[in-house]
Amino acid sequence: MKYTLLILAFFTSIFCVNAQSRYTVDGNSRQVSAHRYNPRHAIEHRHHNGVQEGYRGFVDVNFFAGNDGVFTEFNVVGGGFSTTHGYQFNPNVFLGGGMKFQYHSFDNFDNTYSMPFYADFMVNMTDSKISPFFDLKLGYSFTEIEGVYLSPSFGIRFGLADNLAINTSIGYSLQGYSYEESFLHYYYNEKASIHNLNLSVGIEF
Repeated sequence: MKYTLLILAFFTSIFCVNAQSRYTVDGNSRQVSAHRYNPRHAIEHRHHNGVQEGYRGFVDVNFFAGNDGVFTEFNVVGGGFSTTHGYQFNPNVFLGGGMKFQYHSFDNFDNTYSMPFYADFMVNMTDSKISPFFDLKLGYSFTEIEGVYLSPSFGIRFGLADNLAINTSIGYSLQGYSYEESFLHYYYNEKASIHNLNLSVGIEF
């Protein structure tokens, strides 16, 4: 009798455990995993190769062609690089700052360079491995070309791994500057703006 009761208790416990691992939806019994739900694993899966929250850095190279604001034709070409660092507040919104070095080759003036320091605001349109984004940089250059810097752009982010991606973008940039003019032996400064079409490619980490 004692052994019979032990056997009945054993099979009863097995039945209870199996019953707890099933639930009913619309009259149908379904099996659920016995593993405990881990929200951290769910978040990591959802953001796999997507934008990760926290620190975010960029290094980009860019090429541009445009107009110097004095003559009507396209007479400025050049290229450079930039580095940006900041914080990703959620899968969509980034805020940071950085520096950009640009070499300008003019048809009508001496070649020169600019180095704007800027604040950067970026919005990723989707939370996925491949995502379009909008980027806006606003700052000021204190070098040979001195003036306000503004650059909106649109691009695509290609996630390669967690915290690693390649970005490509196309956009517009405005770089303010001043130049010296003369009239009847009088010299004065005129203000103008360089208007460029930009192509950029870079790495995100």
